[in-house]
Amino acid sequence: MVAYLLWWFTGFMGGHRYYFGKTGSAVAMTLIFWLTVWFFGLGFIITGIWMLVDVFQISSWLKADQKEKEQAAIQDILMRRDLQNTSDGYSSLHDDEDVNVENVPDSEVSSEESK
Repeated sequence: MVAYLLWWFTGFMGGHRYYFGKTGSAVAMTLIFWLTVWFFGLGFIITGIWMLVDVFQISSWLKADQKEKEQAAIQDILMRRDLQNTSDGYSSLHDDEDVNVENVPDSEVSSEESK
């Protein structure tokens, strides 16, 4: 909702792009508008077209932003769970999966070590 309100009121200057963190294109949009607005409204025409294209992209930007936040939350939960498990003394390796150098197959030994 906020993104669409920004698009409606400040879209011609790229306000919605600043909101989504697309700073480079937002600055370009702002500069194009303000530097060329005095030439027969050319800045408003250029950024107006850009603004119309953006209204159809906002929903995909919102979905991508939501997915990014979900992934960050998942990573945070997994990290906290791992920290909790290590503080409880739980090893990430199972008891039956002990790693022993003697159990490494010969094919995994490098040719330099076998000489």
